Amino acid sequence: MGLLRKNKNKQQQHHAITAAAQKPLQRSVTPATDDSSHSVDTAVQSFAVLKSHVVDQATGQVCVCDKVYRGTTRLETLTFQIPTGGVQNLTRHVVTSKKLGFAYMTVNHDTLVLGSFVTAGPNQCDLPPNVVPSTAMAKGTYRIHITYTAENIEGLLREETVEFCIV
Repeated sequence: MGLLRKNKNKQQQHHAITAAAQKPLQRSVTPATDDSSHSVDTAVQSFAVLKSHVVDQATGQVCVCDKVYRGTTRLETLTFQIPTGGVQNLTRHVVTSKKLGFAYMTVNHDTLVLGSFVTAGPNQCDLPPNVVPSTAMAKGTYRIHITYTAENIEGLLREETVEFCIV
């Protein structure tokens, strides 16, 4: 998975995920936010998530990443930069794990094809609504592992891990 850098400020994760410039074809660790529960590994050719904006569907309020409330629906908009030359079938893979005792157990796998993009400038994509379960069993600590791939680029474009609690 490469090197990981822990970040510090939990309040800014979904306000603006800012990635530093990456060098082509070199693996580098890029902090996405100042959040101690969030780490990022960006691998290839200047792909960067510039911003992840998450709001509660019912209230329209910006959501904080480390605390998720049961029974809510979260709407996320990603703003990202793609490598020169574009990407074909940019895909976001999400593996969700729940903490059980001292270990994490995988509870969900999601794959979402975001589409093909040719412009190197900022691109936006609205993700499908994320409905948080309302049952008492949903409470707990979770970790999501997100990777981005494209058909025309070998290897991972970006890899990140986020921890949060459902209350």
